[in-house]
Amino acid sequence: MKLFPMNFIVTNGTVGPIPDYGPNALIWVSIDGPQAIHDRIRGRGTYDRIVRNLDDYGRPFAVTTVLNRLNWPHLTELVDEWAGRGASAFYISLHTPQAGRIDELTLVGREREACIREVEKAWEGWPDLVVGSPGMFKSMLDGNLEGICPLARGILVCYDAAFNRRSPCGMMGNCRVCGLHYAHFLRAVEEGDEDALRWAQLLLGSLGKA
Repeated sequence: MKLFPMNFIVTNGTVGPIPDYGPNALIWVSIDGPQAIHDRIRGRGTYDRIVRNLDDYGRPFAVTTVLNRLNWPHLTELVDEWAGRGASAFYISLHTPQAGRIDELTLVGREREACIREVEKAWEGWPDLVVGSPGMFKSMLDGNLEGICPLARGILVCYDAAFNRRSPCGMMGNCRVCGLHYAHFLRAVEEGDEDALRWAQLLLGSLGKA
């Protein structure tokens, strides 16, 4: 931590206690739905462990979730519950299939459109909690960031948790069906979307402008 200040930490929240990384750090906890749905995806008992660890942590945290064909209809329940539990923000991505395959969890066609409309409704209902913007939703609806992804342009090299090199990013090059929130959000920022710019300023402020 002394050599590399920690400002942006993503965790599944199941191992406690969650360390205190300092006043400028923001913990992002992966939660994939209400308890029954989350445990179905992540494993029985994982939801209760996250709740206990965050209660013990006692500091601001954000929720990051990945929507797929199984959990997207439960988005409103997720945001409603964790807004009540003190989440400071919600970052919502869509499932991106690995190795270029469209798998059983991938949202495509009308179902992808319905899911993104649900994300948009969540943003309209909780505009100060759900990170989003019209430009971001438009980009997510299209899904294809091949050759235009601002995130990929900013990455020199990317490794996964097993230290395997990934190119151009951790999504393994599935740019035609990308659901990664940050990529579409940055595209909206680049295009001058006012709501995306507002959120970018808030996020930089929360991370000590790191």
